[in-house]
Amino acid sequence: TTRFFVPYYPYLINEAKNPINYDLSDEIIFRDFESKRLMMMKEFV
Repeated sequence: TTRFFVPYYPYLINEAKNPINYDLSDEIIFRDFESKRLMMMKEFV
């Protein structure tokens, strides 16, 4: 199951490193990926 978490790390790391350069498009992408991650977690639980 850990394989599913790999694609989301760059978004988390990028946000942690550059909180000032937070872009609206990045937020939309992150929300989209986050919702997909949560859906996958529910599927595999």
